[in-house]
Amino acid sequence: MNKITTPWGLSILSILLYVASNAILLIISVNNILKIPEPKIITKEAEIAKVFDLNSTEIKNLIKELKSEKEKLKNREKDLLELRKQIAQEKEALLLVKNEIESLKDRVSATIYQINASEKKNFDDLVSFYSQLGSENALKIINQFDDLYLAKLLYLMDTDTKLQFFEKITQQSPARAKKLLEMLRKFIPTEKVS
Repeated sequence: MNKITTPWGLSILSILLYVASNAILLIISVNNILKIPEPKIITKEAEIAKVFDLNSTEIKNLIKELKSEKEKLKNREKDLLELRKQIAQEKEALLLVKNEIESLKDRVSATIYQINASEKKNFDDLVSFYSQLGSENALKIINQFDDLYLAKLLYLMDTDTKLQFFEKITQQSPARAKKLLEMLRKFIPTEKVS
């Protein structure tokens, strides 16, 4: 330790410290200069971001337009769903009305009588026969018929013959005469047979 405290020892020590500190600084500087930077991983989004400025007003306006169109589309879909529900309800209501009309048609058909064109020729022949037979003799035969068949015959008879038959039927059974009159009232005109 005696050598270090001498002036020459201190000078050598200070030179060694100076060289050591400069060597350390030089090594650190060389490492920083020679240091290889890490490669940057560039994603597609980053490349697109370099090409397009996503914060530009045009892009913001496009995004707003897309959002508004998407909202309009959602509203249209809601409207279509509501319309579909409404159509289904109206379809059910129409089906109910159709069924009700069919049942009314069946009830009306049961209360309205009609002579088909094919029946008319046969009934015309029978009416002619019974008219010529006379009301007394014809009434004996006609009384055996059911009310609908008799009503069809009476419907096709001329007025005078019809009156004669009703006079006789009323004498025998006023209730049956009333029923036959009701049935005659419900007949609809027949088609002409050529």
